[in-house]
Amino acid sequence: RMLATGPWPAAEEFPSDPDAEAEFDLVRRVVSAVRTLRSEANVPPGAQVAVRVRAESPRERALLEREADVIRTLAKISDLDLAYDRETLRKALTMVVVGAQVFLPVEGLVDIEREKGRLGKEVTRLEKELAGVRAKLSKPSFLEKAPDDVVRQEREKERRFAEKLSALERNLEMLTD
Repeated sequence: RMLATGPWPAAEEFPSDPDAEAEFDLVRRVVSAVRTLRSEANVPPGAQVAVRVRAESPRERALLEREADVIRTLAKISDLDLAYDRETLRKALTMVVVGAQVFLPVEGLVDIEREKGRLGKEVTRLEKELAGVRAKLSKPSFLEKAPDDVVRQEREKERRFAEKLSALERNLEMLTD
């Protein structure tokens, strides 16, 4: 029988491994965080970067060490420090993911002053957006008349804006001496 005409395999035919899936998810989150930080800092796509990671537990650190080559390759990392244990790192952007905190030192990669200006403008824009959403949610008439799904969407928007604002403020602080 030819592969092209054979039956399509069903998912049930393959064993499930929740532990392996959870482990891979941590690796995926760390790689995704590095890519997001690179993008936010406008680091050229081909540039190799140095990354510092503080794992939440020895188990997670061991997993990241075991998968270090995969992380380096997928995130284009030249120097990966998985033993980073300090609270903060100056001149670096950071992102917290479930299981670890990822630091991307940007000194030498980007113009720090320009990046601080960009982050400052983004903070101002988000503060205005957040204030608008909060003003809408504070009006009893809106809460009474708007459909539940619209109110839910506005609350979700408020949560997302607040999270993003907090991350931007944290990154701006880390770039400031």
